[in-house]
Amino acid sequence: MYACRSARLGRVKNSREIMEILEAYDHTGSYRAAAVLTGVDHHTVARYVT
Repeated sequence: MYACRSARLGRVKNSREIMEILEAYDHTGSYRAAAVLTGVDHHTVARYVT
């Protein structure tokens, strides 16, 4: 159970990656579109936007 959870958590984004995610969201207004542009999951975009 713990191995699955840690694999799901992934790694922490650095400040540059976070800024790219936020800029993509600002540009598109969509979690999913920003996720496609930045190569992350839409849940990751939502975590940094909110």
